[in-house]
Amino acid sequence: MLRRAALLLPLAVVESLSLISCSSPPPRAPCAAAPAASSATIAEPPPAPPSYVLIGRKDAAGKGANFLSHDDGGVLVGGRRIGRRGLVPQLSADVTGNPLIGAARAPGFAGGGWLFWDANAIYSSPTFLAPLQPVSGLDGRVSHVSFAPSFALVRLHSGDRFAWDLRARKRARLSPRGLVDVAALEDGRVAAVFEAGRSAVSIDGGKTWKDTSERVAPHVSSLEERDGELWLWSAGGPAFRLAKDGNLEQHVSVPVRPSPPKDPRWTIPEEPLEAALRRGVPVDERTAAVEVQGAIARVDLRSGALLDVTRRVLPSRTACDMVRMTNQLVLACRGSKASVVAVASPYGEPVIEKTFHVEGSFAASEDTLVFHGPCEGPQRPGAGACVRRAGSWSPVGVVEEDAGADAADSSTPSAVSRWIPGPGGALLGFVHHPTLAFFDPVTGTVMQCKRDNSIRYLDGLRSLGRNPVDRSWVLGRDGRVRGWSRDGAFVIDPAKDCALMPSAFDYKTLLTAGERALGIDASGRYWQSKDFGASWLEVEAPPWTDRTGAPSSCSEVGCAIGPWARLGWPERPPREPSIPTTVEQPLVLESSPAPILACRGAGDSKSAVAPPLHPDGSTEAGFGARLFVRRRGEEESFRVNFGLGVSHPTASTDFASFGLAALMSAKVPKTVDGANGPSPAGPGVLENPYTFQFVEPFDTPLDAKTVVLRLRQLGDGAGLHRQGLLTMTSDGERVGVPVMGQAPGRSDGLLLPMEGPIWVWVRSSGHRQPSVVLALSMEQTEFGDVMGAAAMGEDKLAAGMVSGEGAARVVELSPGRSKVIATVPPPPRSSEYPGNVDAIGVDSTGGIALIRMPSGSEVPTADDPAWLIRGAEALKPLAPWSTLQTADTAACQGDSSGHRAILQLRRRWLQLRTGDLRGSDVGPMMAMVRWSGERVCLEAVMTTGTELELRGTTLAPAYIARFAGKPVAARRSFEPGAEYGSSLVCTLEPPRP
Repeated sequence: MLRRAALLLPLAVVESLSLISCSSPPPRAPCAAAPAASSATIAEPPPAPPSYVLIGRKDAAGKGANFLSHDDGGVLVGGRRIGRRGLVPQLSADVTGNPLIGAARAPGFAGGGWLFWDANAIYSSPTFLAPLQPVSGLDGRVSHVSFAPSFALVRLHSGDRFAWDLRARKRARLSPRGLVDVAALEDGRVAAVFEAGRSAVSIDGGKTWKDTSERVAPHVSSLEERDGELWLWSAGGPAFRLAKDGNLEQHVSVPVRPSPPKDPRWTIPEEPLEAALRRGVPVDERTAAVEVQGAIARVDLRSGALLDVTRRVLPSRTACDMVRMTNQLVLACRGSKASVVAVASPYGEPVIEKTFHVEGSFAASEDTLVFHGPCEGPQRPGAGACVRRAGSWSPVGVVEEDAGADAADSSTPSAVSRWIPGPGGALLGFVHHPTLAFFDPVTGTVMQCKRDNSIRYLDGLRSLGRNPVDRSWVLGRDGRVRGWSRDGAFVIDPAKDCALMPSAFDYKTLLTAGERALGIDASGRYWQSKDFGASWLEVEAPPWTDRTGAPSSCSEVGCAIGPWARLGWPERPPREPSIPTTVEQPLVLESSPAPILACRGAGDSKSAVAPPLHPDGSTEAGFGARLFVRRRGEEESFRVNFGLGVSHPTASTDFASFGLAALMSAKVPKTVDGANGPSPAGPGVLENPYTFQFVEPFDTPLDAKTVVLRLRQLGDGAGLHRQGLLTMTSDGERVGVPVMGQAPGRSDGLLLPMEGPIWVWVRSSGHRQPSVVLALSMEQTEFGDVMGAAAMGEDKLAAGMVSGEGAARVVELSPGRSKVIATVPPPPRSSEYPGNVDAIGVDSTGGIALIRMPSGSEVPTADDPAWLIRGAEALKPLAPWSTLQTADTAACQGDSSGHRAILQLRRRWLQLRTGDLRGSDVGPMMAMVRWSGERVCLEAVMTTGTELELRGTTLAPAYIARFAGKPVAARRSFEPGAEYGSSLVCTLEPPRP
C-alpha cells in the first residue's frame, strides 16, 4: 500500500526558451541585419502560401504518379477535378451528379482530351479542367478505357462496351468486328485482341491487319503500351514487342524504364511531407523535423523536399516519437527490451542521452518528459517513474512502508497507472485501481475521487496511447488536469473530488496533437483549439473534400486531411466555398430497336396457396402450394430451393429472377464417423429418399412434377463416394441450369447442383427417373461453374462451364463420366468477358459450338454480331437480331441450318408490351432459338414481369411464350407456398422507332 512518497530529486523550474535564437544560430540560417530597401524600388511582399496543398495522391488516370507528371493533369477529390498552378490548387467549375471515379487521357491520334466517368455516365473534356460534355449514360461501372486509332474503347465491369469518337463526339462503329482490347501508338502501330483469344497487329493505323494468334500462343494474356512501345504477353509464356516493321520480337522479360532515383537517405515508403505532417515537429516556419528509423530528417514544408538526414543512433525497428522541448529535439523510443532517449539541437546530430533497461512508455508536456519506469535497473514494484527536467533525469519513486501496518486501509491506492506531466517538471499520478485517485509525489498526498465519478469512463485517461509518447493529458499550473478523450476535451480538478468538466463543444470528428486539436462539426465546418479545448476558433476548411473526408492525422507541423496538407495551425478565417455547377447526366445511348413481344390476357387465371401450416412447425411452405414436412416423429428433414435465373461468371445476377424452379427434400441421414469421414449408420440409410419437385423451363401449364432418388442411386450413379451427400444436411438455396431439349421449343428438365461435383438431371418427358450425370474430377471443377446445358441423348448432355477469368469449356456429361470437348481461352481481363454468358449451340447433326454475344445489353447487329465458335475454325458471324422471327414462320420451318441454343440475357432483347397487363421496362430473358448466318428463329422465350400479390404472398411471374408447333403463352409463377398461372396470347411484332 502507498503510505509515504519521497521525491528523490528537487524540482527544477526552467523557463521556456525560443526554439531558434540569435545566440544559437542554425548553420544554414544565421541571424543578420536585413539590407536596407532601395528608395527606387519597393519590393512586393511574397504572396502568402496557400493554407492547403495537395499531397500523396495518384493522378486522375490512376498511373500511380504525382499529378504533375504531365502538363494537363490533376487529381479527383470527392468527385471533383483539381489541378494546380504552382502551389495554388485549381478547382474545376463543374461537377457531376455522382462523384467522378475515374479518368483516361486520350492520345492525339484518338482525338486528344480526357474522358471522365462516374458510376452512371461518362463525360469528355478537351483539357483536364475544361467544362465537361456528356457522352453517354452507363448500365454499369467503367472497367477501363483503351484507345484505337480513331476511337476510345470503353469497357464496363458488366462486360458491355462501346466505341466513342472523340473528334465527332458520337458513337463510333466498332472496327474491326469482335474487338476485345486494343492499344495503339502515334506512328500507326496497333495491337488488338479479338473474341475467342485471337490477336492481330497493324502498322498502318488499323487499315490492314496481320493475324498473330499462332505466334502469341496459346493466347494473349495482357496488352499494354509502355514507354512508347507495344507489348503483348502470352499466357504463361514470353512477351512480344511490336516492331515498326510489323514483326513481333520475342523477349524473356520486358525492359523496365528505371524509376527516378530515390534519395537513399529516405528509407520508408511514406513521403517526407506526409511523415512530417503525421508525426513531425516544426523547426522554423519553413522546416520540420521527423524521426526516420533512428535518424532525424528535415523537410522543406513548401516543396516537400528532403533537406538532410542525420546519422542513425538507434536501430531501425525501434518505435520513436519526437517532441520539442525548449531548444532541443527529443526522441523517446521504445524497443523490444529497452527504452532510449536521444536529443539534438534543431540542426544538429542526435546523441543518446538516457537508456532504460526496460520497455516502457513516455508522457510529455511542454517541457517535461516522464518515463513510466525506473531510471536505473529492471522494473520492480513501486519503482515509480523517471522524469526529465532541464536536460537532467531524476527518479520519482514511491517508498513502501510495512505492508502489514495498515493493510485494512483499502482507501489507499496500490499503484500509479499513469503519470501526468506538468510545467517545470511537475508530476501527478493517476490511480485507477482499486479506487480512483490522484497522487502528488512531492507531498505524498492522495486525492480520492468520488466512487461514482465518471472519469473512470474516460478511455484516454485510463490507459496510455499506442505511440511511445503520450501527450493527450497534462497538468496545468492551476493544479487541474486537462486532456483529450474519445468524446472530446475534459478538465479534471483533483482537489475537488476529481470534478469532471467536459468541453461545451462537441465535434463529429476530432484529431489531436498535444494541446492542439482540429475538429469538424456536423455541418462540415472546421474548428481548431490550441489550449486543450478551452477555446475554439473556426478556421478555413480545405477547398474541396471527399463526402466522407476527415482528417487522417495531425501533429505540431499541421494536418493531413485526405489528399490535403494543412501546414501549421494558422487562424485564417473560413472562406465562402465555391459552388460548382452540376453537369446534366446523359441518357444511355439507344441501340438498334428491338422487336416487340406483345402479350395480352386470354382466359381465367389459376392460383393456389398452401394450406395452413401446422402450429408446431412440423410443416412449412414448400414448392408452390405444396407443404414441406419438416418433422415426422423423431425424424427431421432438410430442403434445398433451386431458383431459375440468368447465369454469369463475374457479374451479379438474381438467382431466382424467374421464380422457384425446383425443391429437393430429404430426411437428415443418420451417420457415424468413419476413417474417411461420415459413413451411413446402417444399410437402411442408403435407401434414404431424395424427393425432387420441379417445373420444366418454358412450360406454360401450372404443372409441377415429382421424382425420387435414393441415396444409393445418387452415390452409385455419380461414380463417387457418398461422403459428400452425407454432409448435405442443411437448408440452402442454389441455382438450377435449364437443359435444352432435342425437340424445338422444349426444354429437357433442369441440371441441379448437389454436393461437391454431383449434379442431378431432373426431367419429365419420356424419362422414368432423374439421372445423376456428373462426376467432375478436381481439375475440371476448377474450370468454373456450369452455365448452360443441352440434351444430347437419353443420358448424355453437353454443358458449358465458365471460370471467373472468362475461360469457357464445353464438357460432355453422362452418368459418372465427363469429358472436355472444347475450350475457349479467357480475355486479357475478366471484365472483358461478355455481358451475357456463352450459349451451348447444337446443330441438326449433333455438332457442338459456343455462341458468344459480345454486345451485352444491346442486340447484335451486322457491325457488332454474335459469333459462332467451333473448335479451331475461324469465328463465324451470326445474323443480326433484326432478322428475328418466330419458329412457326415459313422461312424458319423450311430452314434447318444454324444452331439451336438457350440464350441467357441479363437484359432482354425484346420490348415487352402487355396491353392490359403490367410489365417492367427492363429485365432478364431466356430465349430458345435456332441461329444461323441468315436468320434467328425464336422457338420459345421467357422474361420477367412486375410482381403481384396473392393472398399475402409476393409473386414474380414470368411471361412465357412458345412458337414451335402450336403457339402457346402464359404468365406463370412458383414461389414457396404459392403458385399462379394465367393464359396469354403473345405475338412477335417488328420494332418501332
